[in-house]
Amino acid sequence: MKLLRAHIENFRLLRDLTIEFATDRTRNVTVIRAANESGKTTLLTALQWGLFGDSALPNLGADYRLSPLDITGDSSVTVPISVEIDYEVPTRAGQVQQYRIIRSALETPRTGGTWERHRAKVRLINFTPAGTTPLDNPEAHIRPHLPNDLREVFFTDGDRALSFIEGSRADQMKRVAGAIQSLLGFETVENAREHAQQVGSALNRRVRKDLGSRDELQKIADKLASLEQRLPLLEADIRDSKEALDRLEELEHQADKTLTEALRQGNKDELIRGLADTKRKREVAQREAAQAARDHANLFRSELLAKHLLATPFDKARALLETLHNQRQIPSQTIPVLEDRLDFASCICGESLDDASPEGRRRRGHIAGLIEESRAADENREKLTALYYGSQDLLKPPLERIWKDEYADVFQRRVAANKRTKDYGEQEAEIDAQIARLPDIDIRQLRAARDRYRSQAKEEQARHFRATNNRDTVREEMADAESQREKQLSRDQQGMKLAAELQVAKDLQHILAKTLDTMRTRELEQVSERMNALFLDMIGADAAEKAIIRRAAITPDFRIVVSGPYDQPLDPSQDLNGASRRALTIAFILALAQVSEVEAPNVIDTPLGMMSGYVKQAVLQLASQHSGQLVLMLTHSEISECEDILDRRAGRIYTLTNPAHYPNILVNDPGTADSRLLVCDCNHRRHCSVCERRESPERLDGEAA
Repeated sequence: MKLLRAHIENFRLLRDLTIEFATDRTRNVTVIRAANESGKTTLLTALQWGLFGDSALPNLGADYRLSPLDITGDSSVTVPISVEIDYEVPTRAGQVQQYRIIRSALETPRTGGTWERHRAKVRLINFTPAGTTPLDNPEAHIRPHLPNDLREVFFTDGDRALSFIEGSRADQMKRVAGAIQSLLGFETVENAREHAQQVGSALNRRVRKDLGSRDELQKIADKLASLEQRLPLLEADIRDSKEALDRLEELEHQADKTLTEALRQGNKDELIRGLADTKRKREVAQREAAQAARDHANLFRSELLAKHLLATPFDKARALLETLHNQRQIPSQTIPVLEDRLDFASCICGESLDDASPEGRRRRGHIAGLIEESRAADENREKLTALYYGSQDLLKPPLERIWKDEYADVFQRRVAANKRTKDYGEQEAEIDAQIARLPDIDIRQLRAARDRYRSQAKEEQARHFRATNNRDTVREEMADAESQREKQLSRDQQGMKLAAELQVAKDLQHILAKTLDTMRTRELEQVSERMNALFLDMIGADAAEKAIIRRAAITPDFRIVVSGPYDQPLDPSQDLNGASRRALTIAFILALAQVSEVEAPNVIDTPLGMMSGYVKQAVLQLASQHSGQLVLMLTHSEISECEDILDRRAGRIYTLTNPAHYPNILVNDPGTADSRLLVCDCNHRRHCSVCERRESPERLDGEAA
């Protein structure tokens, strides 16, 4: 299919717009140049509405007004809206057949911003050499040319096209699978296989009807009928469980990602426990610092300090006392010895000290006199003796540790304890601040949700396995019953005829099933390989060791994935930049169209957004080379750096201008009183009095730009 011409009336800003599309094989690109708010998306929507109807409108058209927004309800007019699209499709004879589709509607604006739209009408006209022929049931003729399932493939918004690689995995797979199955004809083959199965079931009913008198054959036919009824239910159960499994795995993935992000910000429960532990350590350090301060103060009252400060006088005193001790002046022993003798009857010299004899009494009196004389002399000796023995520890030199060592140890302990107190205090404040910054997220609840989805996914996986096993068992039982039925049917001519018809239906089912398997593997692999080649060319990557992106592929379950070095998976929606995401989407669309060999236009709104330099030029060049017809709606910035490519590839170029941009953006007054877009034939290298724009703002907030 190729677009030839479009004429649009009263579709929002498009009051009267005619576009002729490039159809030349070499210059196959049509460019609609328009700045922001200049009708690109409106034009894309209008073209889709013309071809597909209300299903192409946002929210199916429920809250989407079609008529120009500046027509108010006060005017009490009914606005006719129409989109005419001329297109051609190839015929089996190698010719082309031209059609014109006209979709129109009447819309009456009401007061308060509401409106009333009558049901749209659609007409399809066939252009023939003999003239024009209106066709009945136009939708039935249009859909084979451009199925509704392929609308988002061939008519894509630059942002919405990213839905093939963004959003939930289940949604991605559904969109990719829908596009691939529709464009590659999966649905047609699937319908044919189901029809062949229905034929087989009908033949089995004939067996039950025509040969029901044979009990054994009747039992086999009944069993097959029962198994045939169970098989679709099991197939549906397999599909449902797979969809549920994909959904739960996606929910688990999202929950795990949310949990990981929350944990990256901080686990509140763990932070609270960490805060309590840090506080306890700070208090211990404070007590150690206080004890070290006391030990520090006690050092200045210690005996060890006194020994060091009085070392010289102590040395002199110790020398004097040692001299007296060596001279036996101390300790004083006279009085104790004399008193000790008075307790005996004889003196140490052998003389008698018996108090009964006069001589003994005299001697005892003499000893008592000596004791009294010694008492006065020994008072100083006693003091010296007490000093000698009492000062032994004090006067002993500090041979083990010196006071400076003790001071250094205490000071080090005090400094270390103070530092720990300070560090733990700072940690405590930081943890407290982290807790204050945390959003009100319950980590335990997030973990419980993740684990719940994981558990449900396991249950759904078990259900999927059970359904698959039951399906395989039913198939085995059906094969066995079919074999038994074939033996029973081979006994007579009528049975052999039915057996032959059943075999044909069975062979047809087998062929169609194999065809589907081949399409799901070989053709899917072709789309995947082609997409990968285009994508890598677009972003300038290759499979070399230095490349960050090594490969893009479509998995058997219809998911687009990207891998980096060492086959490390990359999430296309997160790990690729905006330019690469758009390039990947465009590569998928082009690859799908090439492998399917469906010739249809690629109409893309803002495809080169977020791109620059090499990637922008490569995407435009490859898209123009690999598309049968390319319609691009580009901003001025998207066109920048691509002028040379458009010189070679563009067959038609139009510029849309919004008069509302005067005087801030447009240089000249467009002279229009109503809200409409103006169109001119200016290409990407020139402008006219209608579309001339200012390159930059002259003043912003009173300041020169």
